[in-house]
Amino acid sequence: MVALIISIVSVVTKILMFIISFIIAKKTNSNILKADAFHNLSDTFSLVGIFIGIIGSMLGFSFMDLVASIFICLLIFKVSIDVFVDSIKKMIDRSAPSEIEKEIENIIMNRSYSDGCEIKTRLFGNFIMVDADLIVNDNLSLSEQGYFINKLENDIKFKNEMVKDCKVRFVYKNNKN
Repeated sequence: MVALIISIVSVVTKILMFIISFIIAKKTNSNILKADAFHNLSDTFSLVGIFIGIIGSMLGFSFMDLVASIFICLLIFKVSIDVFVDSIKKMIDRSAPSEIEKEIENIIMNRSYSDGCEIKTRLFGNFIMVDADLIVNDNLSLSEQGYFINKLENDIKFKNEMVKDCKVRFVYKNNKN
């Protein structure tokens, strides 16, 4: 009976640890905390398996311990695969989601000095890198270019906190192929 009570208290504690870790992971966009949250969740399911094994043994079904062990093993395997796949996705270069690219394009196109743009994004861990070419007609002075580029890069970073690096260049229409 003591093992049964301890397993119930452990399940409740691990559920609370999962919830707190997951909330903090979402707020900080941290993969490490997210992995820890899912580790707590897998521990919760493991403890439920132990609880079922204890109940089964108390009722005379000793094979329930084996069933619970297999369940726990499969669960740990699944969670580890999920964390591995998520980590691989973060390490491989890929573009930001299309809605983020559209948001960046809207910021650029709301500027009166731009006749169009070409945007390239790259995910780098939890961050986004942006390269944007602004297509313009008029020849602007270097100080005007610097002002517009600086303002635009800051606006893009301000609108999306995941953007950590933003490079904007002017491309003049008459030089464009």
